[in-house]
Amino acid sequence: MSIRYARQEALWGEEGQRKLSDAHVAVIGAGGLGSPALLYLAGAGVGRTSLFDDDVVSPSNLHRQVIHTTAAIGTPKTDSAAAAVRALNPEVGITCHGRLESATALKQLRGCDLLLDGTDNFATRYLVNDACVLAGLPLVWASILRFDGQASVFWAQHGPTYRDLHPVPPQPGSVPSCAEAGVLGALPGMLGSTLAMEAMKLIMGTGVTLLGRLS
Repeated sequence: MSIRYARQEALWGEEGQRKLSDAHVAVIGAGGLGSPALLYLAGAGVGRTSLFDDDVVSPSNLHRQVIHTTAAIGTPKTDSAAAAVRALNPEVGITCHGRLESATALKQLRGCDLLLDGTDNFATRYLVNDACVLAGLPLVWASILRFDGQASVFWAQHGPTYRDLHPVPPQPGSVPSCAEAGVLGALPGMLGSTLAMEAMKLIMGTGVTLLGRLS
C-alpha cells in the first residue's frame, strides 16, 4: 500500500487506486472550478490530466482560483496550475494546452476517459458537450454565479446531454459574467470539489453519480 494514497486504498484497495492511476482526465478551464478539481484529482493520484486554458492569472482571480498565487500574476494559468499540480504530486502527469478549439477538439481529447467542464462561457460549454457526444465520453459539468451553483453529469450513451438541459444558447449579454455579477469565493471551491468527486466515481465505477440529475 502506498503511503501517499493509504487513506484511499483503505477504502478500495490497490486495484481501485490502479484505476485512478490509469485514468486520463481532460479539465477545461483552470479558473475557480478547475482550481480545486485539479488539486483533488492530483492528490487522489489520477494518472494523467490534459488541461485547457488560454488565460493568464490576474489579481481578481485569486480570491477563488486557489491553485494560483500572487507570484503567478501575469503568467499563463496553465503554467501556474501545472506547477501547483506537480508540487502536490510529482507522480502524476499534466499536459497543458491553450483554448479547446472545434477544429482540433476530437484529436486533442483522444485517449481521455472523461471531461471536466469548468468554463465560464457558453460557446465553450456547447463545444465541450458536442465533443463528448461525438467521442462517447462522460462530461462532468458545473456552473457558478453570485451565490449559486449547479453540477451534473452528462453522457449521451447513458442519459441527457448539456443540450438537453439548455437546447438554445442564451442571447449574448443576457446572462452576466462573474466579473459583472460577482461570485462568492468559496462557492467554486464547493462545486470544483464536486467535479473531482464525480470524476472519481466515474473512474472507479462506484457510488451514485449525478448522471441525469441537476444538483
